Amino acid sequence: MLPVGALALLAAIVIGGDFSGFTGFSWRGWCAIAYLMTVGGAVTIFLWIWALEHTTPSRVAITVTMNPVAAVILGALVLSEPVTWRLLVGLAAIIAGITAANWPALLAGWRRRTA
Repeated sequence: MLPVGALALLAAIVIGGDFSGFTGFSWRGWCAIAYLMTVGGAVTIFLWIWALEHTTPSRVAITVTMNPVAAVILGALVLSEPVTWRLLVGLAAIIAGITAANWPALLAGWRRRTA
C-alpha cells in the first residue's frame, strides 16, 4: 500500500503542476526525506512483518504505540526540541493507555514472578 500512496501523491503533483513545495528543500531536507522513505518506511514495514512472524500481534502493536514516545525522547535529546507540559501529558496518556490495555497480562506476569 505504501508504494500505491506514493504514486498517487506523485500523480497529483504532476497533474496539478505545483512543484513549488520542493524547491525550498535544502540538501538536509532531501536527506531527511530519503531517510524517512527508507528507514522510516520500508525498513519499518519489514521489521513489523518480521516481528509478527516471531511474536504475538499484541506485543508488536505495543511497539507502534511506543513510537511517539521514543520520537519525543530522541527529539529532546538529539535535536534539543522543547519538552512542554502538554507533551508530557500526551506521553503520560500514551503510556497509561498501553498499561491499561495490557493490564491483565502485566498482572499475570507479576503473579508468576512472585509465585
